Amino acid sequence: MMKIKLPPVYDLSILAESMSDVSSSFHRPVDDKGRYLHWDDFRRYVPKDVDPHVAWVWTKMAREALQNGLPFHSIKSELASIAVTTFVQQSCSIVDRLTSQAALDELAGGESASLYLFNGLMEEESISSSQLEGAATTTSVAKEMLQTARKPRDEGERMILGNYRMMSAVWEHRDELLTPDLIRQFHRIGVEGIDDEKYFPGMFRENNNVSVVDPFGEVIHQPPSFDVLPQKIEELCQWANVRHEEDASLNYLHPLVKAGVLHFLIGYYHPFNDGNGRTARAVFYWYMLKCGYAAFRYISISRLLKKSPTAYAKAYLFTETDGFDLTYFVSYQCEIVSRAVKDFHAHIVDSVYQQRTLFETMWNSGLMKKLNQRQQILATIAIRNQGKVFSVKEVMENLSVSNNTARSDLRHLAALGLVRPLVEGKETFYQSPKTMKDVKKLIERH
Repeated sequence: MMKIKLPPVYDLSILAESMSDVSSSFHRPVDDKGRYLHWDDFRRYVPKDVDPHVAWVWTKMAREALQNGLPFHSIKSELASIAVTTFVQQSCSIVDRLTSQAALDELAGGESASLYLFNGLMEEESISSSQLEGAATTTSVAKEMLQTARKPRDEGERMILGNYRMMSAVWEHRDELLTPDLIRQFHRIGVEGIDDEKYFPGMFRENNNVSVVDPFGEVIHQPPSFDVLPQKIEELCQWANVRHEEDASLNYLHPLVKAGVLHFLIGYYHPFNDGNGRTARAVFYWYMLKCGYAAFRYISISRLLKKSPTAYAKAYLFTETDGFDLTYFVSYQCEIVSRAVKDFHAHIVDSVYQQRTLFETMWNSGLMKKLNQRQQILATIAIRNQGKVFSVKEVMENLSVSNNTARSDLRHLAALGLVRPLVEGKETFYQSPKTMKDVKKLIERH
């Protein structure tokens, strides 16, 4: 059971009754490591000679001074608030430096192979988000399905395809205002055809027969009543469409913080019968892309969330059980985003280096001399990504060429043994060597 210790009542009178002065150690919003701890963790780090309840009151006082109110209320009528800590600011800085369109262009270095590599990452969030929600499909099988555009064979694959379509819709609608209809549209695209009697695609729930349970079946969150959802979602959309990142007053919010708030609220309101988590993450991505952070088209937060689903759930619980303080959830979101951004950046840097090294090896073998520039790019991608499946449409889009040119390039690679044809229905796809051993044999052969 996912049980947490609830915070004690915030009572200032306890300070007058206390004989010890711990203000110097605990009159601050975070601990020595910069962590914004919930009582469930906070109490464990208080020295044995200090009353944890007194220490907690001092910490809460410091947090109150840092918090800004948000125009949302919990089911207990608590006003939402958030404190932008140093850690949150650092996370915002990482996002600013590494995820803008300019940062992407610099990372790619103008190389077509690098741009192709970016597009190869677009499937990651769709797959990981579905796996987080319970899809048992492996990543390799999921990629094969998406790359060959074959029909899904089970519910897990239908979830992944739905998520992929939803993330594509997020990108397509990134310049629009957020509306209840757009949220419903994201949901409909994401879940339609999985199990319509379970999900009710694109429809806000019309009853209260929903709850969030832990892995043991215990209810850990009861969402607001269905009859208040239209008003709450409308208020959320109006707030989302205000340009807080351009506000010079105390209402300023960095887009990462605001996207985290939107993510939390969709999950908290639980407006749909099912599929709320993936829709909440989709709205998070929509807002980041809307604000110009283009790299989020290729960055997966669910890849990290699925590694620790309990921590993800606790981030919600910590907020709900401590006065609707969204700092807990946003801080966790910032931690995940920071790691995901750094992982993405390191992956691209390493891949670009590996591609250049591979290109040199292939050139020395004489293989590259048999290829034109486009084919060299495809060959580099194929050998760098063992088992990758290419489609004619994908090559057309990524290299900006005609159908005939894409088909001709792939056939030429197949003739040299760089890829092998795969027939799926009426369409022919091309798959790169599946192992590094096969790659080495291929290079040696030329």
